[in-house]
Amino acid sequence: MGILAYFGLLLVVMFSPIIFPFLFNLIPQTFRAIFSFPGLIVHFLVPSSLSQLVHTTFTLAPLGLSTKKRGKPHAILDTQTLEDDGKDNMLSRYIIALPRSQSSTMKQTPKRLIDNGILVHTQKTTDLHWQHLVVLYRHERKHLDFFKAMFVSLIRFVVARLMMGSVDSYVMLNDHMGYGEAKIIAWTSSIVVNNTIRVMWFYQNPANKYNIYFDAMRAGIRRAERLKLRYVDLGPSNNEKMAELKAQFSFEEDPDWKEKLLEGTTDNKLELLTEIIPSYSTLELRNREF
Repeated sequence: MGILAYFGLLLVVMFSPIIFPFLFNLIPQTFRAIFSFPGLIVHFLVPSSLSQLVHTTFTLAPLGLSTKKRGKPHAILDTQTLEDDGKDNMLSRYIIALPRSQSSTMKQTPKRLIDNGILVHTQKTTDLHWQHLVVLYRHERKHLDFFKAMFVSLIRFVVARLMMGSVDSYVMLNDHMGYGEAKIIAWTSSIVVNNTIRVMWFYQNPANKYNIYFDAMRAGIRRAERLKLRYVDLGPSNNEKMAELKAQFSFEEDPDWKEKLLEGTTDNKLELLTEIIPSYSTLELRNREF
């Protein structure tokens, strides 16, 4: 009973921003830092000194690379299909090649985010904290009941924190939801494997849209150009509607995504970029912690 009580208390503390949002906002900042998820609990549960082997394992499994099975098709953009005219950058060429409606959406995305006070803060995966967990929970709560959403959110949060790569946090500076002047409303991870950048773990508060998903696409393409990568991979789609949306933006489902990822390698070796990937976003927020 003692162990169950301990874990019960642990869950209450971890999810206090979700269960008691109004009460939690009244807690002074010092106490919030101690009792919220990024405090001492995370320090002991997920130490940053975990070995490279553990980080690699927790990265390859969610990527679908820990098994030889093909898995679901991934939505992929082959950047070599974008003709280089020697003038425009890759993102500009990509936007020009899209149908008119999708091209307009991509062009308007930065302005829409700026107009709503949303900027991008690029962090290490080990910097994930309670605000990211809240976003993840609200994302999962759309499809799951309360307890399942809590459990799934916690597991996925810990896995995301143990992975390599970078996290783009979308921060609303003039927030209207009662959390103060700055609030993370969405986040996504980017991981480079061989010739591919994988944009994954996209989580967003359902109450906030603002074209954030399209900005994640834009960031993936900009990074692919800067890092001289061939493919931008948005991963598998949970439903037909999402697969169709990706296809409208030239990210076609490809069952042979693993073969493409291994192009040009010897002995099918996987090389993971361990350093943090720069944002390359026109909306980048610098020198501020959340």
